[in-house]
Amino acid sequence: MRALLLLLASAACVADSLAPEQFARYVPLQTQSSAALYQATLSADVYRHAIAADLSDLRVFNAAGESVPYSLEQVLPTPVPQAEVSLPFFAESRQAEASASVAVSVRAGTDGTLVSVQPGKPVPLAGAQTVLVDASRLKRPLAALSLDWAEPRFQGALQVDASDDLSQWQQVASGELLRLSLAGQKLEQRRLPLGELSARYLRLRWQGSAPTLTAVRVTPSVPPPAPTRAWLAAQPLQSNEAGIYRFALANVVPADRLRIVLPQANTVANVTLEARMQSSGPWHAVARARLYRLHQASGETRSGDLIVPARVFREWRIRVDGGAVAIGQGQPGLSLGWVPQRLTWLARGQPPFVLAYGQRGLTGAAQPAASLRINGSRPAPATLGVPRDGTLQVAPLIERELLRRGVLWAVLLAGVGVLGWMAWRLGRRGDGM
Repeated sequence: MRALLLLLASAACVADSLAPEQFARYVPLQTQSSAALYQATLSADVYRHAIAADLSDLRVFNAAGESVPYSLEQVLPTPVPQAEVSLPFFAESRQAEASASVAVSVRAGTDGTLVSVQPGKPVPLAGAQTVLVDASRLKRPLAALSLDWAEPRFQGALQVDASDDLSQWQQVASGELLRLSLAGQKLEQRRLPLGELSARYLRLRWQGSAPTLTAVRVTPSVPPPAPTRAWLAAQPLQSNEAGIYRFALANVVPADRLRIVLPQANTVANVTLEARMQSSGPWHAVARARLYRLHQASGETRSGDLIVPARVFREWRIRVDGGAVAIGQGQPGLSLGWVPQRLTWLARGQPPFVLAYGQRGLTGAAQPAASLRINGSRPAPATLGVPRDGTLQVAPLIERELLRRGVLWAVLLAGVGVLGWMAWRLGRRGDGM
């Protein structure tokens, strides 16, 4: 037992003292300026040669060959700031409906735009408790509402309702708006968040005193640009089952997009995609889709990429409803797309820094991203250079997980054997006495 523990401890020490050349690949990290933190986006080559599914076999080294702290982060979409858009608004006086001389009605035109119909004196905006806002011409969701008024000092509670037909209303926001000043200091709150609201009309209802509105503006919500994805084609495998097409992927790719190309034009087929991590493991259903590839006068039209949860699988298969007849002769193609992670590392020691990847038997060393950013420090940009070949990583005869389970079972059986031997000895001693 002691020898086994010493062997495992020595293996861990060896893993920590590895050099970049002992990994399958290593690549120089190129920096442009002096900084405490650097950040670079992982290349497709990292995923192509990494061994661990969670990228735990990555290490960052400085010029002295010392491993430095690093973290891995998912690339999140960056929202695009949008300018505010002014909207038309109308005062609504429900209390004055009995008097035609001052009543104002608001109705929707043929294109959905609000039209103010004034049979008599218009309702003044000053002190209007209810205001209708026309957002019908804005075809994008609304992220926020901003108001302005004539009074230099005002404070009041506002409720915002939304509707698409001017008859059914639903509350979507509420809050306190104000503009105060004292001794030359100003305090303003004129904005209410709306989330991702899709509505043609808004209704502003003041709970108490109301200001004289001079402007109603909204901030349109625009989806952030799609992150850049890397793509990798899966390797087809031989399959003896009709209508089932298998693929293998030796890489650790957290795919969240799947692109399937049917072998022949003018084909429509319903398919089921399944995947698994190991060749001996169970299959997991990933997606169900209707694929098409049609040749038209304007060109060829193909079904879009499939959106799936980002997970790592090494084997994939496509099950076609109706068998091979549904797609004709040939092998469909499968490509996997993913968003590469960002590597952030602490610039401890002297450059140049090197990223090494592809080494069996390593445990994860990545730290939480927040632990490297002290006082809100921002990492300087960096890039990955040209990768170089390191040491060829030979697959073990016994998988690591199977070896670990075997060792645990051996230790357990050895412990049971020792307890049985002790019980037998005690039994013989009792018989002798």
